[in-house]
Amino acid sequence: MKLTPKQRSRIKSEMSTEKPTLWVGKKGITPQLVEEALKHLDRRQVLKVRFLKSALAEADRETLAHELERATESVLVEIRGHTAVFYKPKRRKKLKTASSFQ
Repeated sequence: MKLTPKQRSRIKSEMSTEKPTLWVGKKGITPQLVEEALKHLDRRQVLKVRFLKSALAEADRETLAHELERATESVLVEIRGHTAVFYKPKRRKKLKTASSFQ
């Protein structure tokens, strides 16, 4: 999914005052971290992640951010300093048609 420049700008401005909701530590991107990130994205559509210095010993922040982007199937909106913002639109529920009730 691609974001338009207008959408990207709106998300950046909204998240600039928010505190990070998830921290990546020395273990890096783990399945538990991905699961927690998906919970946040399902709930709020936007996730702000802080990469701690201990996480940066193994890989740089761009690599970690892109790894988390692939794992959560989200869009990386911005990387600023040690913080990254991700966006994932909510999944729409399928409407039940008359044929599905038979």
